[in-house]
Formats: sequence, C-alpha cells, structure tokens
Amino acid sequence: MKPRTKLDHEIYALSQKLPDINQAQEKWGYKNCLRHVAYRTKSKVFCLDCGNIWDGPRTGEKCKCPTCGTTLTIEDTKKKKFSQTSQKLAIVDVLGGFQVLRHFEIWSHHRVGEKPTQYTFEIVQQWFKPETDVTIIGRVQFMGNQSYSGDMEIRGGGRSYRGADYYPWSTAVYPKFNCLPIYKRNGFTSKVRDIGLFDLFKNLLHDSISETLIKAKQYDLLSCRIGNRSHEVREVWSSIKIAIRNNFKIDDGITWLDYLKLLKKDGKDLQSPKYVCAKNYKQIHNKYVQKQQEIRRIQDEIRNAEDAEKQRIKAEMDSSTYIKDKGIFFGIRLSYGSLSIKVLESVKEFFEEGKAHGHCVFTNNYFSKTDSLVLSAKVDGVPTETVEVSLKYFRILQSRGLDNKPTKHHQSIVDLVNKNMYRIKRAMKPMKARKVVQDKVGAVA
Repeated sequence: MKPRTKLDHEIYALSQKLPDINQAQEKWGYKNCLRHVAYRTKSKVFCLDCGNIWDGPRTGEKCKCPTCGTTLTIEDTKKKKFSQTSQKLAIVDVLGGFQVLRHFEIWSHHRVGEKPTQYTFEIVQQWFKPETDVTIIGRVQFMGNQSYSGDMEIRGGGRSYRGADYYPWSTAVYPKFNCLPIYKRNGFTSKVRDIGLFDLFKNLLHDSISETLIKAKQYDLLSCRIGNRSHEVREVWSSIKIAIRNNFKIDDGITWLDYLKLLKKDGKDLQSPKYVCAKNYKQIHNKYVQKQQEIRRIQDEIRNAEDAEKQRIKAEMDSSTYIKDKGIFFGIRLSYGSLSIKVLESVKEFFEEGKAHGHCVFTNNYFSKTDSLVLSAKVDGVPTETVEVSLKYFRILQSRGLDNKPTKHHQSIVDLVNKNMYRIKRAMKPMKARKVVQDKVGAVA
C-alpha cells in the first residue's frame, strides 16, 4: 500500500536509497545458506555445485569436488535434478537512524552435469528503532504460496496466519553488518543461524537470558529461546549458567533440553557439571530414552495388572485432550512417490513412534505441547523420521529418525513438509475463528 503517515513516507524514501545486493553478498549467501550436494551412482560422482563429473569415492558420506573445491554431502541416487527454495539470507544495516533488517530469498536449481541456476531477491525489510514499532516494507505472499511477489511496498506489521509472513526465519546473517550501538552493546553478532532475527533484536533489549546466551556464544540455545522452547530454556537456566561457566558449547539445543528433562526424571542433579556438561550427551540422551521406555513399559504392565480400568480411563482422557487440541489437523496427509507423511492422531501413535525410533516423542509428552504439531514420515510404509512443526512460526523445529539422527530421506521429508506448510496454516483458520468467538462471548458474559 502507499505510504500514509509521515513515518511511512520517511522510511519509504530511505528504502529507495538502499543498494541492491552485491555479488559478494550473493556468493556468501549461496555458500552459507544452501546445501552442497553430490549425487553418486555406481560409476560416477556428480557435483551439483559446479557440474563436474568424476569417478569419486565409492564409500563415505562426504567428499571434496576436485574442480570447485567444495566439500559435498554425498547422496546415492539416480536422480538428475535438485532444487533448493526459500532459503533466507539476512543483511543487517543502519540508515537514517533506523535499524534495518533486509531479508533475501535464495533459490537454486541444480541439474547433473550443469552449473546451477541461482537467483536472489529481496522480500522483506524491517525498519525500527529501540522501543518503537516496526515498519514493514515487503512483497505480497498469499496463503498457500511458498514465495513472494509484487512490489516492495509498505505492508501491515501484524503477524497473520492467513497472509504474508513478514517476520521470516533467517537461515544465515551476512557477516559484514551495521547495527545501532545499543544492539552492539547487548551482544548482537552475525554468527547466529536459523533464527527469527527481528524477535532476536527485540529480545536483546528486554530479555536478559537472550543477551547472556548470545554473549556466551550459545547460539543453538538462543535459537530455542527465540523459538517456541523459550519456557524450557528459562526452566533450566541455572543448568545453562553452569554450562557457560564451564565453557561447554551446546551444538544441539533441542536434544540437550530433552536430555535435561530425562536427567530430571531419573533424579540426577541438574546443578552438577558432570551431567550438564557431558560431551556425549546425545548418546546418554538415547540411553535414557530407552531406559524411560523400559520404565514406562514396566509401569504400564503393573498398572494394567492392578487397575486396568483406571488405565483405560486415563488413556481415554489423554487421547481426548489431544484430539480436542489437534483434531483440526487430523486427515492431513502428504505424499511424494514412496514417501508419505501424516499427523499423529492419538497418544498411542506417539508411543509407537517413540518405540520405532528410540527417541523421546512419547517419553517427554510431546502430545501435550500446545505450540507444536508432530507428524510421522514413512518410506514404503516403514517409519523413517518424526517431524515437529512450530504452530507459532510454521517452520520445522526438528526431523529425526532412529536414535535422533537424520536419515538419508531427511531432506526429502523436510522439503515435502515445507512445500505443504500452507495446509497446516489453513487448518488453523477455523480454530482461530472459534477462539475469537469464544473471547467475544466471554467478554459479553
């Protein structure tokens, strides 16, 4: 829409002075926002970054292209094409006294034996000062459309499940940046990844936990704090401070938070560096999941033997609560070739999913989380990965297979869910409408 207020006119005029993204920034974005993949057949290896074809290694998951020197992740496949869409590069700048967050969408289309076709275009600008509202300049993104179109214009700054997402999740931040002194003082750095950048800037002024995490270089936990695990970070803050004091870097915040939950259930001291700073916490996490599953199995047998009726009633209550909260998503099924993905539709399915993969989706009561949706991905009918989607940001929080590890089908699963994320948004529409009606009825009463 056209600028209306004096502030709109000022910001829109400043926006016209911003330079286009330059070649160095694009090159950095392609390197740091995209996956670098090689396809391997029985006789050849194909670099999808430069189009080189060579004999290559016959085993292993990584290799280096002899032509472009890129370290590649190998996939054994007969596929010829590979596309990466909707990756987000953020450029942080200051202009006219405003903090400016510029978001660029990167698309890259690859074909065996050819150089990739890549392009970058700006989708959203966020203009703000400390303690002031944000002004958005961006393109239109309609519901169900994975990309942006139209001109860069003044847009509404509200968050909406029905329309455009003007608060994109940044894959990476360009390292050469400018920020207002107050944000620099509070620790902002371009080393953050996979994060809601505007929410980070807001938190740096009002949330001491976020400020501490970024200054301690605990970027993965910071992403959890900015995302929908904010309350979990607060609950174990004393343990996090112990990790910081011991210079223990947490490279997988989601697994580490789940690991602490399992320690707590087992009666371990969450103030002890022995447990908090365990370097092999991922392996211990998996062992505790197995232990908790065994404990649950024994407890279930005892309860069933002593009071089967009580267990039946409890299971019905858990399932009915889950059905009430997530029933609007039931029936969502995604498929592509042999890959099929569906929403878990009962507490029993959570148990079966956790048992199949050896992870904590049932043990840690993921079915009771209000802000996330859990889906099961299968290949040829075999459980492959469990996917958790944020219902606040509509992005994948994690997708894990056996022992909390990604499988060879991981990227296909992620791509299929992202491509159909609009269906989850669309399913929430009647729930939002019901809530509005209930609020109005409550206000009248």
